Amino acid sequence: MNIDILRLIAFGFIVMIHTLIYQHDFIQYNTIFSIVGTGVNLFIIISGYLILDKETKNPWKFFKKRFTIILIPFIFWNIVYMIVYKATVFQMLAIIAGYRFAFSHFWYVYMLVGLYLLTPWLQKVLKYAEKETFFIVVLWFGVNVLKTFLVRYKLPFLNLSNFPITGLLGYYLLGYYIKKYYKIIKYKYVVSGILSGFVITFLVSYHSFYFLDKRYPTSYDKNTLEIFILSISIAILIIKLLEKYKRKNEIATLSKATYNAYFVHILVMYGIANFTQNFYIVTVLCIPISLAIGIAFDILFQKLIFKRIL
Repeated sequence: MNIDILRLIAFGFIVMIHTLIYQHDFIQYNTIFSIVGTGVNLFIIISGYLILDKETKNPWKFFKKRFTIILIPFIFWNIVYMIVYKATVFQMLAIIAGYRFAFSHFWYVYMLVGLYLLTPWLQKVLKYAEKETFFIVVLWFGVNVLKTFLVRYKLPFLNLSNFPITGLLGYYLLGYYIKKYYKIIKYKYVVSGILSGFVITFLVSYHSFYFLDKRYPTSYDKNTLEIFILSISIAILIIKLLEKYKRKNEIATLSKATYNAYFVHILVMYGIANFTQNFYIVTVLCIPISLAIGIAFDILFQKLIFKRIL
């Protein structure tokens, strides 16, 4: 049940990242974002946690299952967004060709497809060279996380923007290592990571906004040092706290619904905003409504498509 709860928390965080456009008090905005900015990272950690310690004997069967589950809803919601926002023919062609997104949050699926394509290879590498593969995580940390820290404070760094280990791959691999080693990590280190990550994120963003009259783009970057620490710490904390609890069907259903809920939550958010733009009301309504719609479409896709293909 721990992963189901973590996935629901991650989804709630992602919803709040977007509903924060209705939060106009910077102190509250900054306080909330200092935690919820970890949402996407947590989703990726969960994927690595669930998949990378397994062995894929038939890659084509793996691809068929994974891509069917993620791409059919993706195509459906692309069509929905193109209809809702009255996309022109040129915009539709650009979306189909991959030059633009139906909406900004659709980027996540393109990234997920890339991770799944690497998965059979990563599984074998981790099985036979686990310790050596951790060096990849260290390189990723240096190229992505550490570089962001150095740039922010104008410290010397090597420009490795074209280095092949970029993006969010490190969080995917960290999901594997968290699953294998979370039990030996003490609570005091996890809590320290959460507190330090939160405080640093808040202070850096506060300083950027009030003293430099601007917000550093890196203050809310998914790869900042503080968000990195916070993401890992939250994941380990939830996994450790709930590891002894048995999985419940109701929680599992909600957890599974987060994928379709992820697509629809923007439409739900703007729909609610037609009646109220109070951040707290929009958020409290958006999360359960999006999950309810997610459950409905999960059932629909399962009965009409997945049962026939998989």
